[in-house]
Amino acid sequence: MNKSYSKKRHIQEANQKLEERILSEYGYYPGYNKDRQAAENWYKQNAHTVNTVLQIGIAFIPFVGPFISAGIGLADASIYYKNGNTKQAGLVAILSLLPSVSTVVSKIPAIAQLGEKGMAALAVKLGTNKALTPIETGIVDGLSKNAGIVQQESSNLVQKLAQKAVQTNANAHPLIQKAVKAGLNAAKTQVRTQAVKSTYNSVVPKV
Repeated sequence: MNKSYSKKRHIQEANQKLEERILSEYGYYPGYNKDRQAAENWYKQNAHTVNTVLQIGIAFIPFVGPFISAGIGLADASIYYKNGNTKQAGLVAILSLLPSVSTVVSKIPAIAQLGEKGMAALAVKLGTNKALTPIETGIVDGLSKNAGIVQQESSNLVQKLAQKAVQTNANAHPLIQKAVKAGLNAAKTQVRTQAVKSTYNSVVPKV
């Protein structure tokens, strides 16, 4: 067995164990296994709704690593991030933080009912197409319908976390420093800058 395959297999097993732990803490319900087929059908029928929520997690991905390095919580998300599953890390991070965002909770009260651990479990289910409870289905629908507000409040949350990180460490990651004012847009600016540099390097000969 080559080292590359062994490492990949180890990461997959670590991710699976983490998912099982989170779901066992807050996620399974009576008849869960019987609903797997129903879950597949639900994801197909609600692909747009689910993708809208997944996009919220994707927008948070660039910040997970810097925030973890800065000591900003995100315990469950950090494990996914360290195992290379950045998509799941971004979704777990932002959904587990939403119970602390009063504006979003006022629109979707069930978020407070699930709490941090419950929302982390929901993120894992969405990322792996697992069956959802009626409460979780309602939350996903609410997040999709209020996507604009959720994205804005997520951006505000990124600003607050960035401000906290900078107060602790004046030499925080450059992306965090930008996020103090720009929120989620800090990552968009970084992506555009990287794209310009890439184009420049491809057309300007090195000397």
